Amino acid sequence: MDHTGNRIVGSLFGHKKIFFVFGINKIEPTLEKAISRARNIAAPQNAKRLGLNTPCA
Repeated sequence: MDHTGNRIVGSLFGHKKIFFVFGINKIEPTLEKAISRARNIAAPQNAKRLGLNTPCA
């Protein structure tokens, strides 16, 4: 959801076998819940951490 692709580029253009490591607290049961978490929890926390002046911060 960061719109730069830097987190997935290795899986697209890298090795044939890759491993993804996720914290259990970041896994959601549905795509809708995952998008909601990214928009309403992760994005505001990152904006505050980075000192950004965005509506979600």
